[in-house]
Amino acid sequence: RSAVANYFLAEMAAEYVKVVLIGEGADELFAGYEYLERFTDWGDLHRELREITTELHQSGLQRVDRMTMAHGLQGRAPFLDVAMLDLAMRIPPWFKRKDAEAGSAVGVADAAGVADAAVIGGAAGTGAITKWCLREAFSGSCLLPEEIIQRGKEKFSEGTGAADVLAEFAERHVSAKDYADARANGIQVRSKEEFYYYQIFKSEFGQDSACNLVGRSRS
Repeated sequence: RSAVANYFLAEMAAEYVKVVLIGEGADELFAGYEYLERFTDWGDLHRELREITTELHQSGLQRVDRMTMAHGLQGRAPFLDVAMLDLAMRIPPWFKRKDAEAGSAVGVADAAGVADAAVIGGAAGTGAITKWCLREAFSGSCLLPEEIIQRGKEKFSEGTGAADVLAEFAERHVSAKDYADARANGIQVRSKEEFYYYQIFKSEFGQDSACNLVGRSRS
């Protein structure tokens, strides 16, 4: 669903510039996704961040690359610079997500001295501030206004309003029976909207086996 908004935004940007900076990688490296709150162990959280980062080439990066290059626009991802990746993976997860119940954990280890945070145990709490160390890095500076630094997480499709429009469109064009039949037949879709996209994909590529080549975001 974010691809639709990406497409039109890239079309507009291409009228003025040839290169844009994109934010892909920030949520994966610094624990920005809401679903990550369910991880109650710091080691498990770190392993999940590593895994979703290595899977980016199958999901978010595919989307951004296709939507920008459709208009001859280059998207550059500074968060995925090799040096940034190396630094982010050395930062313990409790610096990335500050939990109300685990605030005392912050400062247990020096980020620069931890080679692999996955080996460090400990429980993660709730009421998290996501991407905490990233927010703190800019807080009090003149680089970004505070309302941007402390802004809550919004998926691209939600922030642009595309999510509601596309969900409503799918609701009108996919019957409850067709959706239920698809799920009963083993088609792994989570909503009528996903099923609508599946139908478009199937009409273009035909074989169900082609779906196995498509990456899927966990967020």
